[in-house]
Amino acid sequence: TNNKKKTVVKQVPHGRAYIQATFNNTLVSVTDQNGDVLGWASSGMVGFKGPKKATPYAAGQVVKKVVEAIKEYNVKEVSVFIKQKLNIVFLINYLQ
Repeated sequence: TNNKKKTVVKQVPHGRAYIQATFNNTLVSVTDQNGDVLGWASSGMVGFKGPKKATPYAAGQVVKKVVEAIKEYNVKEVSVFIKQKLNIVFLINYLQ
């Protein structure tokens, strides 16, 4: 007898993407409307090390990995929430 259970993947038409960008790393997670995580990735997971983890190219690769991870949920729309850590003193000194 074959007692394997079928895994039912819920369909999520609308999700939420949370992006946390720091000077050291980039984290992206996608959740459903209830806050249950569907998939996540960081630049370290993609294979970047050291200061290369905080580059825009690394962030793009992280998004690609998350999109691959959530394909099975058929997410059609995503609301994006960005949390960015900025050193205000550094920014003010840079602008002067």
